[in-house]
Amino acid sequence: MSRRAAFAQVAKVTGKAPALAETSARLPDCLNHLWDWFIALLPVYAAKEVVRPSQLAADIMARFGMRATGFEIGLFLDLLELWWAQHRPEQEKD
Repeated sequence: MSRRAAFAQVAKVTGKAPALAETSARLPDCLNHLWDWFIALLPVYAAKEVVRPSQLAADIMARFGMRATGFEIGLFLDLLELWWAQHRPEQEKD
C-alpha cells in the first residue's frame, strides 16, 4: 500500500488527514505487511472497546490469507491502542 493510500484510509476513518510530521517515521520493510493489515482492518476495529486476539487473527487469515504470529498480533494491538489514545475524547485520556 502506498503512503498516499494509507493517508487516504486514515483520513477516511478519522475524518481528518494526518499531518506529514506525525507520519514521517518509516517502518522496516519486514513490517510493511503489518501496516497494511492495520490500515485495512482499522475501520472494523476502531470502534470496538475490546479486541480478541483470536478474532483478529481470524480476520487477518480471512482477508489476507496469512497466519499472523503472536508477535504480529501484539504489534497490531499496540498500534490500535496508540490509535485509540489519539482519538479518545480529551476527558477520557487522563
